[in-house]
Amino acid sequence: MSSLADSFLEDLDELSGSSSESDHHDDDDMGVEGDDGADAAETAKKEADVDAILRAAANSGQGLAAVAQLRKKASYGEHIKSVDAYLVQGTSQATHALDGAEYQLIVASNDLMVRIDDEIIVVHRFLIELYGKKFPGLETLVPAPLDYARVASRIANETDMTLVDITDLVPSATVMSIQLTGSSGKGVLLSPEDLQMLHDTCNEIISLDSDKAKILQFVESRMHFLAPNLSALIGTRITAQLIGIAGGIDELSRIPSCNIQVLGQQKRVLAGFSSISTLRHTGILFGCELIQTLPPDLRKKANRVVAGKVALAARVDSQPHRTSSCGQQFYVDLLDKFEKWQAPNKAKTKKALPRPDEKPRRKRGGKRYRKMKERTQMTDVRREVNRQNFGAANDEYGDNAMGITSGRLGAEGSGTLRVIKKAQKQTKLKLKAATYTNKHTSGLASSLAFTPVQGIELMNPSAAADRVREANKKYFGATNGFVSTITPQP
Repeated sequence: MSSLADSFLEDLDELSGSSSESDHHDDDDMGVEGDDGADAAETAKKEADVDAILRAAANSGQGLAAVAQLRKKASYGEHIKSVDAYLVQGTSQATHALDGAEYQLIVASNDLMVRIDDEIIVVHRFLIELYGKKFPGLETLVPAPLDYARVASRIANETDMTLVDITDLVPSATVMSIQLTGSSGKGVLLSPEDLQMLHDTCNEIISLDSDKAKILQFVESRMHFLAPNLSALIGTRITAQLIGIAGGIDELSRIPSCNIQVLGQQKRVLAGFSSISTLRHTGILFGCELIQTLPPDLRKKANRVVAGKVALAARVDSQPHRTSSCGQQFYVDLLDKFEKWQAPNKAKTKKALPRPDEKPRRKRGGKRYRKMKERTQMTDVRREVNRQNFGAANDEYGDNAMGITSGRLGAEGSGTLRVIKKAQKQTKLKLKAATYTNKHTSGLASSLAFTPVQGIELMNPSAAADRVREANKKYFGATNGFVSTITPQP
């Protein structure tokens, strides 16, 4: 029997393997949130059927005989015998013709596995009602029907839980919870008749599960003919389990990938312990070799990718005249994708330093590039809108209170226009040309002046300068005194 320290050590091992996957739990909850509503009606219908069967069994007073009816049918026994015969025969004479007896047996086996699951659910409910008198609440600690049947059969009427060794049936954390709950002594001992019915009910569940495992082994050995692409992608065992849960290859091909990744999900109850190590929204597909060979932090992501390829491969296998080439190609593509996920990041390349004596190179522009920059540059209106006046009072209500203003657009002193460089260049060229030539001077101009008194008179070029000089001597001459500019009043 394991000690308390061993139980805690096993819990730590589980946490170390899956603690990195807890970051993706929120994304997965959003991915499958819509699936719960779609399955609610079907689950309610199954619950109603189970309740009706249990009420009929209680009214008849036959007990287990009124609940467990599947294994009593002759067709069930004949099917199990046929499966045993083909398992002894092996796969040497297997065929996959649509009208072959073996193929029809495979299809019937998928349907029978679904019926076995339904039968196990009904018998499990009957067992819970029967053993709930002795150990109430055990179904919350051990939710799986097969584990519940084995634990109930071993505990039976024992009141001291420390005397019962169930470490080989359930995990150590569950063992501790069962021991603490069972020691409270809330239940009552079963009568000899109820105790015998308890063992018969547990054996019924164990036998049904054994027959299902045998049928699953047979279907698994023929998966290369029934679903070659799925077998090449995820293996024959996982393929057989998925087809068994779905009810056939055609039914599996109609299931979307978001639901394929949670097919066969098992509920796990830790009864007060941490739930960080539980793998939510993971089903049978999570146990395939493609996913388990990856590091723990990549398995949830790989589960979604593999589920998408499984959905495609199932649709290919649902068609006649199929080969395994598509599944093999999917397998190679997934391996390449997973290798890229695990590849180390590329190191940053170091750029070589330039030569010490190297001169900066001139960057070419071009007329087209300059025009492109002019088309995309900020306009004057936008530049004025982005500017703000210092200390300006804005309105208390409206867009101005939220900072949505027109800036300096339309304000006083903001009416300057930006002169384009091209216009400035043309202006400079005109001024430069005007300094060398005077376009307004005629070639017939002369220095001769015609006066009415003397007729033709030669102009003195320095006459204008002499007049200015004489006028300046009147006011600013060195020999003149101060002259008032105020005109005296008469």
